Amino acid sequence: MRKANVFITNKSCAAHHSSSRKVSMRDIVVGFFNAPLYPAHRHCGMTNGAERGFPSHLAGEGARRAGEGYKKAFTLIELLVVVLIIGILAAVAVPQYKKAVVKSRLANMKQIMSAVKTAEEAYYLTNGTYTEQWAELDIDLPNCPPRATGSDVLICDNYFMLDPLNGLESTLTVYYCPDDVKLKSRIVICENHSDFTYTVWLDNSEYPGKYLCTGKTNLGKAVCKGN
Repeated sequence: MRKANVFITNKSCAAHHSSSRKVSMRDIVVGFFNAPLYPAHRHCGMTNGAERGFPSHLAGEGARRAGEGYKKAFTLIELLVVVLIIGILAAVAVPQYKKAVVKSRLANMKQIMSAVKTAEEAYYLTNGTYTEQWAELDIDLPNCPPRATGSDVLICDNYFMLDPLNGLESTLTVYYCPDDVKLKSRIVICENHSDFTYTVWLDNSEYPGKYLCTGKTNLGKAVCKGN
């Protein structure tokens, strides 16, 4: 009974491979004696083709392709690690990028304030005092229109509000408040919501040539560091 089962099984294997290789009587006999150690289903394309000589020449190629497919796949752990790394990089890079952008904006604003300071000093030489009226200064500020008609507060570069001259302290102060600038809010609101302020003392003030950057938020403190 055992011989009959094995013979039938190996005949089915021979049929399985008949399309690509002719099975000889020797193959069937070898398969018969190897049956106790190597089950029939392993001989039908499931082995690596080198077990006890039974014909499974297609099995090696199938195993190789299956291995290649496995190597190309990603496990859930690998994907989670990649997502974690991206999250860490984003948490570090985004704040640094934002700080760099705001510092660049402040650098442009410093140039505008330097031009205003030069115009105020020229006005002082002629009149013996500083002025709060921008129209009286010999300066053109295309990027700093008034906040509103008749207002002395200027909106510069769509991010800053430039406070008119403080006659008592002889200073120029700029506030960084992008949200309030968009709404064209009053200077008092911008001052309360600003990330930082940057103040320059004029030459005929109590602290000639002094400047001070005061951070109010974490971003503002980071920007003011070194300015």
